[in-house]
Amino acid sequence: MLVPTTGGCLKDSASTYQGNKIMRFRQCNPVHVEHSDARSVTRLGAAAAFAGILFAAATSAHALVIVPIFGPSITSLANASAVEAAFNAAASVFSRSFADPVTVRINVSWGSVGGRALPAGDLGSSLTNLYSGWGYSEVTAALSAASVSNSSNWSLAQAVANLAATDPTRLENFGIPYAEAQALGLLPANLATTAGSIGFKSGMTYDFNPADGISANAYDFQGLAEHEIEEVLGRVTGLQSSAPQYATPFDLFRYTAKGVSSFSYGAHAYFSLDGGASNLGNFNYLGSGDRSDWFGGSTSSDIQNAYFSVGKLMVFSSADLSGLYALGWDTSTAYVPGALTGSIGTTSGSASVPEPASWAALLTGLALVGTSLRRRRAPRVRSAG
Repeated sequence: MLVPTTGGCLKDSASTYQGNKIMRFRQCNPVHVEHSDARSVTRLGAAAAFAGILFAAATSAHALVIVPIFGPSITSLANASAVEAAFNAAASVFSRSFADPVTVRINVSWGSVGGRALPAGDLGSSLTNLYSGWGYSEVTAALSAASVSNSSNWSLAQAVANLAATDPTRLENFGIPYAEAQALGLLPANLATTAGSIGFKSGMTYDFNPADGISANAYDFQGLAEHEIEEVLGRVTGLQSSAPQYATPFDLFRYTAKGVSSFSYGAHAYFSLDGGASNLGNFNYLGSGDRSDWFGGSTSSDIQNAYFSVGKLMVFSSADLSGLYALGWDTSTAYVPGALTGSIGTTSGSASVPEPASWAALLTGLALVGTSLRRRRAPRVRSAG
């Protein structure tokens, strides 16, 4: 999620728990506190837990379908049509990018996220449900099967070919985002339940039409929405603190050198699909910012950059797309993203987002420079049976 900062920059910060993730952005100078709640649904009890909320209605045979469920906080807005149109435009970026016959439902609200108030200073937040209780061999088997079934996905093929023989996180405890689990065939393609929730801060200045550029004093709303949607689709990490309790599939692509995997909250790491031989983007590792975001400065225009600035058009890059392909989303030739911005690198001052723990709820977000993150766990919800 995005939050305005002094000087117009936004920093990504997040707290996560196995199961759901909330992303948010905060203001740079004021110190704000992020909160993450946890709800656990383990894989062993999934059949009972999902009873009554899953259904097998037919989905599109050719592409991902994202169904935003706009709450009354949005539909009652005077500019509701502009907000909904911009969000739908953001969702269409992913629908054009992936061929999976999957329907992903996302709650969308204004001034809150998933029924929770947005912390002061937060620009946006996302809550992503995680399917917990998976071992490393099970995760790699699911990715390998997806690669076999979609031979045109070279990003996934390359990633699978370079997976470590043993769990690089050493946790043997993975949470898979609901949406990604749908793409991998681990959950039904059409879920009646939502894959996550996204909320946007009220009272902020947004530009809802990037076609004519972004106004000097406004934030790119569509870019913000794309950032949050990408998190719901799987771009999350288990690195919430220096003592993570679980990992996600996206954590398998973190390296510090060729052949050297990384799963450290405070150490530099970069995104790679070929075992660390190629650096496709440096991950944020400072402060409380999200460890799955890029370590870019205020000049970066990538939607997954840890900072957002006013007046800047944000771009869904080829590296962002490759990351989702590597998580098992099927390739589509309908959309070609922009090139990865060169500013993503070792720019100092990047914000960080704390990541998941061992719960079934993951809370993350984009924050501003100088913010801090704390986690607050909610009562654990046990699956039936």
